[in-house]
Amino acid sequence: MEENRLWRTSGNYFLRQRLSHVQWRRTGLVDETAAWGPEANLVDEKRFLSSEPATAADRRAWKRAGSPESCEYLKCRAADLRVGQTKFDLLPGSWFWQNGFSGPPLTNLDPMKLPGDPSTLRSAILRFWPEGDHPEKAWDVPAKDMPTKDDWLWGTSTDILTQLPISSATRTAFYRMLTELPGARVIRRSGTVTIARALQDGYLEQHVVFDPATGKLSALEYVLLKRDPARRGGAGDFSSLPKGTVIDQLTFTQMGWTDEDPGLPQGCTLREQQTCGP
Repeated sequence: MEENRLWRTSGNYFLRQRLSHVQWRRTGLVDETAAWGPEANLVDEKRFLSSEPATAADRRAWKRAGSPESCEYLKCRAADLRVGQTKFDLLPGSWFWQNGFSGPPLTNLDPMKLPGDPSTLRSAILRFWPEGDHPEKAWDVPAKDMPTKDDWLWGTSTDILTQLPISSATRTAFYRMLTELPGARVIRRSGTVTIARALQDGYLEQHVVFDPATGKLSALEYVLLKRDPARRGGAGDFSSLPKGTVIDQLTFTQMGWTDEDPGLPQGCTLREQQTCGP
């Protein structure tokens, strides 16, 4: 997949950064303990493709700031990527899943057995919602920080769509289920269908974009909905940008099963949470 993201720098100008990701996820996990064991189960080959001021005004501000070097994050550190560089991040298999807010851990899912009917699929996913009247106790978070069941279901579904190769029938069931959630809307454009829904804080809207001819997922986008005073002055302050600006976009080019292992650089071993590579 390719990532296209917008950064607000401390100099109050914006950069557009592009990175490519090739990820391998092992399927031979036994339990959650194994996922956090000594060997990494997710390999992310990340290449920093480009970094440019987002607009002409941003370019002028960047030049006034002395045309600082662009790197993977806002502050250049030794381990950060520079444009043109590649590195491998080796991470536990349950990374991205958060074991709660984002959905069930990878070890608890068999993507080949997810149902292809929207109502049955909804029931299957909701089995992972903690039981009882106080799910915040199961997740050890304040009640005010708990997602609603609909928000959790949306987040879990988009996680599965973007992180696991699933059958076309199951993808279709996910799309239909997402459209039925409160607040969801469908946008039809030439060659694509987008299912859009505001995230829980109401600051951003998430777009699930797919090709109606094939059912394949095309992109996942985060789109600005409104200004957020709580973010003023920080990297997430996009208040100067117009509503509808795409803040972050993941474009998917290929997803599937493979028998190939990632080709790691010499001296790079599958150890947990290690960055390696040229």
